[in-house]
Amino acid sequence: TPAKSLAPELPERPAASPAALARLSAMLADAKRPAVLVDSGCTGEVAGQALARLSREFGFPVFSYGGGRGLVAEDDAAGVLPWAYAQVALPACDLLIVAGAQLNMWFGFGRAPRFPDDLKGGQIDTTGEGIARNRAVELGIVADPGIALGQLADALAISGARYSGGWLDEALAPRREAVGRIASGETIHALD
Repeated sequence: TPAKSLAPELPERPAASPAALARLSAMLADAKRPAVLVDSGCTGEVAGQALARLSREFGFPVFSYGGGRGLVAEDDAAGVLPWAYAQVALPACDLLIVAGAQLNMWFGFGRAPRFPDDLKGGQIDTTGEGIARNRAVELGIVADPGIALGQLADALAISGARYSGGWLDEALAPRREAVGRIASGETIHALD
């Protein structure tokens, strides 16, 4: 009879180092309009819980091109906002945490006009391979994105930090009005 094969033991997912977490927390202490950008490298229940917590408890908008869909239920107020909103809002953001996303062509390579040149940021990825590939970042963290975001939420809870979503509402107002006109049947471009 053939020998039973055992499932391989999976390696433990890496957490962010205390030094990296302290640097990210210090960057956030100076921020007024932070946001998180996620993609398919940010996966699993731990990531979903961390993102929902960052959104609900601390006021972080969470954006994705599509790879982050399903991390938070789409009918949840803490849900992931689509790229159509992100690319309008990012110019108003003052600190962006890129988690599990490669700034490739889908994200305009992390360049203007979607990403302002002066936008500060940190990037979290399981491997360091894609960190700062197309855009310099102030802080690169090699860690599981979901675990690191959970650690960040814990650190923010201790510090008592909270952020207002008012900047996001203001940045998105023109896009929401345009979408409302389309949905109402109003024409955007009049034909003569």
